[in-house]
This record gives sequence, structure tokens and C-alpha cells, in this order.
Amino acid sequence: MAATGSKLERLSQLLAARGFVARMFNDGDRKGSYRFGPAGVLLKHNIYNSWWHWMVSTQESSFPVEETRCWSPQANENMNNGFSFFLEVSEINNKRLPFSLIHVCKLTTTTQPLEEKLLIDSSSLMQMTLLHACTPSSSSRAFDHWMRYRLSWWKKFAVNPSHFTVEREVNGTESGSKILYQFPWGQETIETIINKGDNPFKAGNEEQSKEYQFKFERKLVLPHLIECSTTLETSMMAILTDAYMEKGVNGKKESPVHRVMLQLHPALAPYKIATATSGSKTRELQEVASHIAKEFHTEGVQVLHTQEVKPLEKHYARNDELGIPYTVIVNDTTLDSGLVGVRDRDTAVKEQVPVSKLSDIVKRNSQSTL
Repeated sequence: MAATGSKLERLSQLLAARGFVARMFNDGDRKGSYRFGPAGVLLKHNIYNSWWHWMVSTQESSFPVEETRCWSPQANENMNNGFSFFLEVSEINNKRLPFSLIHVCKLTTTTQPLEEKLLIDSSSLMQMTLLHACTPSSSSRAFDHWMRYRLSWWKKFAVNPSHFTVEREVNGTESGSKILYQFPWGQETIETIINKGDNPFKAGNEEQSKEYQFKFERKLVLPHLIECSTTLETSMMAILTDAYMEKGVNGKKESPVHRVMLQLHPALAPYKIATATSGSKTRELQEVASHIAKEFHTEGVQVLHTQEVKPLEKHYARNDELGIPYTVIVNDTTLDSGLVGVRDRDTAVKEQVPVSKLSDIVKRNSQSTL
């Protein structure tokens, strides 16, 4: 793609051109309306799966709940984080502490955004929240744990970890932290971690508060709540912005733009590999490439297999812009040697690999821990 306009404009153009996300400008569309192509839907799915893996699958006493929609942001904040499920989930956990409630819902706003910030200004956001209930004596440790844990998730997938920072803040009886990302327009909060103490349980009268009491060390106490909250759309934009790279000749940033890529973490990339053919025996090469793609699909690995016949450099440019970690090249010698080329997105280095070993190599590198 031509390097014109600001870096943010070039990123927006790339995301639209490669089927990630684009603003909707049809008549009747309001600001904050978006459409997601195949690459965008797959990326959202992978980000959500990773968040789920970290917050639900690998956690003890973690209980997911979901609502079809959130209340408006102006409503009681406890209605937006899954608090209404608290008593139900505590009974499932036999009234034991600690436990976590994982809440997902769709938040729709009718107010027009004051500023245009790609994806972050979306009128429809998938809100993802953790409510961790713990004893009063352990709430400070729990807060520190979740703050570090969530920051480590963001940094795990980052190309530029230093762009993700933490800012502490105190609001009355609640203390918290904001995880910030340095977007082209400035720092933006991408997740909040708040130690709410026992405040959510004191909103009603004294009799209602008693419903939330737990037995701890031979006495009844109100639990403390730690809340971690982000949205899928904010997560997606931070990850895409962080992954966007413009490289000059020989990888030098100060040189004229020679290569554009999304350096997405392999676990999040919408496609793990792409196939390409190069040679005179077109039909035979396409059959081998189709067989390779089918094998990966059978194993649940997303493959971009278009059967396009075009110069390899054009394959590489498209695949880099889609964030595909590996391009598998099938050429005439493959038919005799059983070897295929594997090009690495980040280094542009190509190596020869036996077809029989291809699956193990790509899966080991592309499906690292979520």
C-alpha cells in the first residue's frame, strides 16, 4: 500500500483494504458504526478466546455469566459488571471465598462520540468484566495480583511492551489502576482494575447487606470486590495499532517505507499460514497446496488458501499486511524432494522444510500459549 497521509490514516486504510474493520458511511449510519471483514472477525475471535483462556479456563472457581445487553452507562454501574449474578454464583460456589464472576455483555450507546477514535468510539462494545470476591484481609494482595496479571496479558502480545503503562488512582474509598496504551492520538485507558472494597454490598439497606455476608474465621464479613474491565473493541484497536509496522530498506525505519506489516502475535493472527505456489506445473502444485491447507484445516488451524497465481512478492506483501506469520511456498522441486519453503513474516527469511514436518513446525510456533 502507498505510504500516504498520517500513520493512523495509513493504518485505517490498511485495515479497511484487508478486511479487518472499516467505518460505515451509508445513509442513516451514525458515527461509531463499523463493519468487520473475515480478518477482523477472526482476530476478534482470537482475542476473545485468549481473554477467556486467561480469565476462565485457567482459573479456579471462575464462573462465566452473560447478558444480551448491558444497561446504559448512566445506569447504576453495578448493573453493568454482572453484580446482579453475585448471589446466584456465590451459592454455586457453596458460599466460599474467593471466587470470580466473569461477565460479558453488549453495551450499546445512542450518544454521538465527541471524537473519532477508530473502534474505541464504536456505538456497540463487547464489555468483558471480572469480579473477584475475596476476604477483606486479602483484598490488597488480590488487587495487586490482578493488576499484574492483566498487564502481563497485554504485554504478552505486544510488539512494544513499553507502550502499555499503569496509572494508579484513588477515588474516595476505592483504589484502582488504569492500564493505558499510547495510541497515535495520545494515551487512552484500555482497562481498569478497581478495588471496590465492600462498597457494592452497602448500596441497599442493612437487611439487604446481610444477604452478602460470608462466614470467615468464625465471624460474618462482607467480601471485597476487585473489578477488571475492558472491551473487545478497545483490545482489538490497541493490539492492531501496536502490531502495525512500517519498515524501510534493510529494516531501517528511517528509510522510505519498503514493507508494511501487522506483526500480530501468532496466537492472535487471523490466519496462521498462507499458501503460495511458484513454478510451471501449476495444476500439480495447486493440488499439493490444497492438500496442505486441508490438513491444517482438519487440525483447526486457520489457513489462507486462495489458489491465486501471482508473483511471490505480491503474496508476501498481502500476507504481511494480514499479519500472517508464515507463508508456505510450493514449487516445482517440492514434487520431487517433498520440501516446501516456509517464509517467516517478521524476518522475511525462508527455509526448506519437509512437508511431513510442516504441521508440527507451524503449530509449535503459531499456536503458542494463549
